[in-house]
Amino acid sequence: MLRKTTPKWRHNWCIDNTVEISFLFRRETRVKLVAGLFDAEESATLNVEQGRRIYVHVARGRLTANDVQLDAGDALQLTDATSLSLTKGAGAEVLVFDLPG
Repeated sequence: MLRKTTPKWRHNWCIDNTVEISFLFRRETRVKLVAGLFDAEESATLNVEQGRRIYVHVARGRLTANDVQLDAGDALQLTDATSLSLTKGAGAEVLVFDLPG
């Protein structure tokens, strides 16, 4: 039986150049979206909880995510990472999804 659920959400303005939005669909299903703008020396490091998956999508520009160079339209999925490092941005607009494992 399918039932409609309304996700609970919140957003936090972070200290750096990112905004974080969390969705809670059910008690056991938490999805976090972090959006950021990166240029030149700007960087961010996100801790990854055990059992979570990370999906990085570069909408514009380019940057390095965990030592992998990504250009506009590129994506990177991490399954066993303990952290995500975003560096070396060049006009980068980035979405990071923190998903259940």
